[in-house]
Parts: sequence; structure tokens; C-alpha cells
Amino acid sequence: FITPNMSLLPLRVVRTGIAPWRTVLDLQHKYVQELQEDSKASDVLILCEHPPVYTLGKRLEENPAEAARLKAIGAEYHKTTRGGQITFHGPGQLVGYPIMRLNRYNQSIKVFVDMLERSIMKSLQHWNIASEQSIHTGVWVGPSKIAALGLQVGHGVTHHGFAINCNVDLAWFAHIVPCGIRDRGVTSISKTIGREVTVNETIPVVLKEFCTMFSCTPTDTVSPLPPLPAPALMSPLAPPGFPFLQSNKPA
Repeated sequence: FITPNMSLLPLRVVRTGIAPWRTVLDLQHKYVQELQEDSKASDVLILCEHPPVYTLGKRLEENPAEAARLKAIGAEYHKTTRGGQITFHGPGQLVGYPIMRLNRYNQSIKVFVDMLERSIMKSLQHWNIASEQSIHTGVWVGPSKIAALGLQVGHGVTHHGFAINCNVDLAWFAHIVPCGIRDRGVTSISKTIGREVTVNETIPVVLKEFCTMFSCTPTDTVSPLPPLPAPALMSPLAPPGFPFLQSNKPA
């Protein structure tokens, strides 16, 4: 078990609610700059949901035709600087952006990702979900990914982060090859246990296990973003005859 080199580090928790991906990216950059310039600034964890958006990791090149196709079904499309390939974020998915100094934990990015994955696995035990790590980044329930991770480190400070499928409509993932892995699927907490589990139900569980893993003391910080209406659980606009994956809605 890996423990940080300091105990009970302060962690500012910023809960934005529903917020556009680009807006939250700018917020991440604000906190990254603050941590890089001020050695006394506390680490930050942004917790949010996004309107439907596909994000492309730095391993893939932008494709205008692909961008147009995904925008046509009702989603945004953005190229990013994080690791990994393409993924989806949307309502019903808890997205977390840890903006943290790696040297506070004496860890490499590889070990930091491992700690994140294990904190999510511990969170899923709250719903009696047995999950695992694999050679592919993320957290898995059998052959299906339930949580994705993609991070970037600049001058020792992390950003980008993780996404946990709570009750997101899994049909969005049918339009892409999630994270570039063709022989695996996606799932959600709701689909796995057979009842609706919302982002709001998930947040306190995930925050508790995150703070336990990283020995943090959380302090809620007022979000600088204006509040937006609570998101509906949106489904993609289907082109005629498109073969969607089965919905994640519990039977």
C-alpha cells in the first residue's frame, strides 16, 4: 500500500455542477498556474458533469469529418493534451479533475494513476461492485470499463483526470471506439447493480475514498463558475438505422 509522505494534506474541493468542458478546462489551467507559481497553494479536486462532449487524446489526430459526425448527434468535440485516445463525457457521469503536486506524494505519474484507480475501485465496493485494473488504463467490471482515466503533468502538477459512469446513457459510447480498445465494452454503476445511481449519490463516496487514498482533508471551495440548470439524462440523436448499444437503464 502506497502512502503519501505527509498526512492530512489540505484539498480544495470545487463542485461546479453541470459545466461545459471548455469552461472547466480553463478553470483547470487557472489552478495549475496557481500551484506552479505558489508553493503554499493547496491541491484542488474539481468535481463536475459535462454536457455531451467527445474528447480526443494527444495520441490521435483531429479528423474534421469525424468531428462533424459526432457534432451532428448532439455533442461537442474537442482535441485535448491528455493521454489516451477518444472518450465521451456527459450527464450522468461524475468527472473529477485532480490538480495536485506529485512531489507532495513522492510518486511518479504511473503510481499516481494507480492510486486513482484503486480509490475508484474502493468506492465501487460501496455498491458491492467487484472491479479490477488491467493492462488498459481505467477501472473494469469484467470486460467492460466503468471508469476512465487520462491525465497530463506539467512542471510536476497534474490535471485532466477521471470519469465514472453513474447513470450516463451508454448509447453515446456506441459512436466511438472508447479509448481505442475494440474488444472491450463500457458499463455504469446503474447498469451493474440494476438501479439508478446518480452523480449526487456517487460524489460523497468517491470523495471519501479519494481523500483516504491521498491522505487529504477536504474543504469545499466556492465554484467560480455560474451555476447551470441540472442536466437531463440525454441520449444521442440517432442517424437512421444506427445500431446503438443497449441502454444502461436498469430493467
